[in-house]
Amino acid sequence: MNLRSRRGVTLIEMMLVVLLVSLMAALTFPGVSSGLDSIRMRTAADAVAGLLAQAMVQVERRQEPVEFTVVRDEGLIEVRSLRPGFHREYKLPDGITIDRVLPEPPGEPPAVRSILVFPGATFPRVTLVLVSTRGHVREIRVDPVTGVARVEQPEQPEQAE
Repeated sequence: MNLRSRRGVTLIEMMLVVLLVSLMAALTFPGVSSGLDSIRMRTAADAVAGLLAQAMVQVERRQEPVEFTVVRDEGLIEVRSLRPGFHREYKLPDGITIDRVLPEPPGEPPAVRSILVFPGATFPRVTLVLVSTRGHVREIRVDPVTGVARVEQPEQPEQAE
């Protein structure tokens, strides 16, 4: 047999390569998608904390009252000054929702929650709980003394076996 006549790849060899590549992709996909979900959650939580920091700057440095609004059903967080000119909003990415706004008022939690912050007053103790479709949870807590928003990952409760 001449070497020049045997230059190509057989169909079986090509199918084995495709099978191996498909198997590797199938094994790595859950880990990669979970990692992307975690990054998406961290980015959203940092953006919300940044929005709260902007609100505190507006209150403390500009001495203007600010309204902080959370629309749970739409995943929308807004900060606006009561005077015209300052309005910021952040829409959570797909797959991330606002689970709770703490402290919750008595009764059924409202779909829209507004909090007013006045110059010279302490920032209310507020916690936003964000949840992803894969179950990742982040809490954005505002310290009422310093007015600094911190992103925390709560400990997951132990599951009984």
